[in-house]
Amino acid sequence: MARWKQWVRKLFFPRTAAAAAIFLGGMGLLAFALLFAREEGLLAYACYGFSAYALAVACLNLPASIRRANQRLMSHPLVSAYWGDELVKACTVLFFSLGANLLYAGCNAVSGIVYGSPWFGSLAVYYLLLSGMRLLLAASSRKQGMTGNTASQWRRYLLCGALLIPMNFALAAVVVLTLKQRGGFHYGKVMIYIMALYAFYAAISGVVNLARSRKFRSPLLSATRVVSLTAGLVSLFALEVAMLEQFGRGETFRYVMTASTGGGVCLILVTMSLWMILRAVINLRKSTI
Repeated sequence: MARWKQWVRKLFFPRTAAAAAIFLGGMGLLAFALLFAREEGLLAYACYGFSAYALAVACLNLPASIRRANQRLMSHPLVSAYWGDELVKACTVLFFSLGANLLYAGCNAVSGIVYGSPWFGSLAVYYLLLSGMRLLLAASSRKQGMTGNTASQWRRYLLCGALLIPMNFALAAVVVLTLKQRGGFHYGKVMIYIMALYAFYAAISGVVNLARSRKFRSPLLSATRVVSLTAGLVSLFALEVAMLEQFGRGETFRYVMTASTGGGVCLILVTMSLWMILRAVINLRKSTI
């Protein structure tokens, strides 16, 4: 009985390299059976049987493979520092977010040129300004980290809040322009789904990360989260305008939805800007006392 169990274990739990080879071989035989073999032939049944065995081996060995890969990754000092330290993670995400913002701004700039749309051009400028704020925060975090000189961090926090106010007025001008003129943001059939994925990810991650940053009491980290949330909300507004332009049918519905969403986003951003300024001023006064 013990020898039988050992044989079954070797059959379904081979070494990692053997399991990978079995899975690749099974998928290759399945593709061969579907493309070239007769559906009811002996060769097709043999290919189907081996591919089923290969799939079972892959499913049984996948959890252990994931655990081993995770242990090897966590043993690396850079990976363990990233996952173990929330401030290091935030600093790393900040640099990647800067690249994503620049890419999103570039996509809108190209779309503005291709479609001759002032809406895309204004959105590209807005995201370039957000990228400038991210660059400022990234330079500060690289120079002094997410902790350190608290007064300096609060000054950066105050500067970001002050910069968001004129940017919010620019966004309000875009909302008014969208209401008065047709055209809006018009993406291609495939691009609009890509932009939708980015918009929902940016908005949801911005809210979650802003809530999580409160426990670290780092003004620089909070400022980066506010900028991320700003980018997510603006991308959601642009996505709504694009979807109403592409799929909407009623002019009244388009007008009401654009006005309510655009006004709501502007109100949220202005409130966050004023709150940042007030909070920074209060804490800077406390640091000088």
